[in-house]
Amino acid sequence: MQTQLAALKQRHQAWLEAVNSGDLEGWKAIVTEDIVWIPPGETVIEGREALVAWLRPFLEVYEYKYWITGQVVRVAGERALERSSYVSQLRSGSDGEAGEHEGSYIALWRRGEGKWYMERYVDVSELALSDV
Repeated sequence: MQTQLAALKQRHQAWLEAVNSGDLEGWKAIVTEDIVWIPPGETVIEGREALVAWLRPFLEVYEYKYWITGQVVRVAGERALERSSYVSQLRSGSDGEAGEHEGSYIALWRRGEGKWYMERYVDVSELALSDV
């Protein structure tokens, strides 16, 4: 169990690195093909390519930094449930204007082909991307 938890935390760190560098290919490598992403105040996004299409315009305009401030992970066989709180910072590439907000999310991870993949993400914060 500890080994699986360590492997999941390693994949989670890879996801954070992709998020913080704006690396959409890195995001794609971490999420399942049938990912369901539920952002606050937005339409549910279904599928890896739909997620990338949704993220691309945002990441082209903003430098995005994201870090975890609290995390609980439970592993049960080939599945894991993560509940985390975070802080994110946005900085506009055009005018340098910055903003910050705190939130939390729940993620469901699935182990397959020897790796962990995020298959569900539900952001329960109150800030929608359309509010940015």
